[in-house]
Amino acid sequence: MNIKKLKQNWDALGEEDPYWAVLTEPSKINKKWKKEAFYLSGQQELSQLFSNTIYD
Repeated sequence: MNIKKLKQNWDALGEEDPYWAVLTEPSKINKKWKKEAFYLSGQQELSQLFSNTIYD
């Protein structure tokens, strides 16, 4: 693995379409993620994850 090339790729993705680079929802490519919807999707994912977790 070439770390320098990996960094270049992530930097380019971050400049071009940062939300999509993190969460590659096909319908959101080309800067279609809205900031609020992007963060809400993460909150919903974590809520679902933690609601299904059993704590001792």
